[in-house]
Amino acid sequence: MKASPFSCLPRACFLFGRGPVYNTGMDVSKSLHPRIYEATDDWEARFYQFGQKSEEFNRTAARHHTIWLKTYGGTFLLRLGVDLGIAIGGPLALDALGAPDPIARVFAIAGLTGMVADMLLFVRRNRRTVSPEELKNLLPTLELSPLERVYCEAVIALAENREVPETGKQEIVAQLNRLLSAHVRLEEQRAGLLGAMGDLQARADLEAERDALRAKRQAATDAVALGALEKSLELCERRLENRTAVEPGLERLDAQAEMIRQTLLSLRESLARLRAAGPLASPDVEDIKRSVEGITAQTRSVEQAVEEVLQLRGS
Repeated sequence: MKASPFSCLPRACFLFGRGPVYNTGMDVSKSLHPRIYEATDDWEARFYQFGQKSEEFNRTAARHHTIWLKTYGGTFLLRLGVDLGIAIGGPLALDALGAPDPIARVFAIAGLTGMVADMLLFVRRNRRTVSPEELKNLLPTLELSPLERVYCEAVIALAENREVPETGKQEIVAQLNRLLSAHVRLEEQRAGLLGAMGDLQARADLEAERDALRAKRQAATDAVALGALEKSLELCERRLENRTAVEPGLERLDAQAEMIRQTLLSLRESLARLRAAGPLASPDVEDIKRSVEGITAQTRSVEQAVEEVLQLRGS
């Protein structure tokens, strides 16, 4: 795979730079949802893995090197040059001034140590930095859920709208994050609910079992057998009640998740439309905020209701 001249530097060519964010007027690089950073970390891990990669991945990586150098390369090389100048020029200057060799060597070691420390600090401070253009380039090869992809497209459309002030953009990104977080929580609770339902028989099987027990009870003539069948029927009906109690929770979770999905889709389309509308096109941040607050409040109510059902079932 074609790589930039700096791809051999650990993590240096991926998502660390500081500096302008492609003239978008927006630095969302440190505001993205944690799920997106997990996906970019995974992309980076795949980049450094040996083995065959897809043509699309290789093309994305090659473009990424160009974007990284365009955005961050100048700053990185400037810092590297200054550090090298101090590490190499300092001892040479001391030697020219007639300083003893030990002092020059100590100065050189200190300069090189400072250079390494500066580069490590550069990497550490910018580990969670993804510019909109980087995100746009990486998006096709990031392993994301469909909704996480919609989220990224909305962020990119927002970043490319020059008319929205920085504070407004940051607020909208915060609301997008809240929506995605709410959806993630719903998915986690849905998985837990499906797990709880996994040890339950299918409704049709339970109903058939109940009907069979009723028929046996009706036909029983022995008092002891009749008592046992009554107890069995009671237990079967309780299992059916548990199943009935859990199913509406799943329906609520699915309905709420769909509402969040539709809201994110609507926001993405609105932001894309505003981006293309030209000057003075700006979303109403307060309207977006009110809408998201209403959805997140409703999501919390659904989560609480489902949790109560699960607790009752476990008790």
